[in-house]
Amino acid sequence: DRLEFLEQVCFGTEMAEIPVAGLLLFLHFRLHRGAVEAVKVIAGIGEPLAHPHLLEMVARAKAQGLLVELVTNGTLLEPKLARALVEAGLDLLWVSIDGTTPSSYNDVRGAQLQVVLDHLSGLYRLKREIGRFTPQLGLVFVAMKRNLTQLPQLRRLARNVGAVRVMV
Repeated sequence: DRLEFLEQVCFGTEMAEIPVAGLLLFLHFRLHRGAVEAVKVIAGIGEPLAHPHLLEMVARAKAQGLLVELVTNGTLLEPKLARALVEAGLDLLWVSIDGTTPSSYNDVRGAQLQVVLDHLSGLYRLKREIGRFTPQLGLVFVAMKRNLTQLPQLRRLARNVGAVRVMV
């Protein structure tokens, strides 16, 4: 059953044998009438898109009929990986965007905003080209003193990359 599957993949020896290289995966289970119906794979430390078995974990959870969400910084979401996530059946991709300008994003994330936006636009185009609606895209914005003034631009940025959810 689903619970045994999750225990085997996520908590059993199979997961212990997967080298996570600093990646800490938290699994959140939503229970409904005694059955697992969703699993959220959330990065606590490290970048989940760098995990060597991420696609397999997503595909296996989807094969069990689970809803799967993933949180990433988006820097590694190149076209080949984006297509693989779509094909694996990922339901929702959350991307951390803590600045709407290149300088503020770099200040908070230490990365290039345009690279991430290009990756998200590529995912949006890919889904349109192949007629898929998932993964839905959500943006996560951690509000801080240094980026609060950018909140009004977040809506436009979300719309431009095809995000359907924004979490502040």
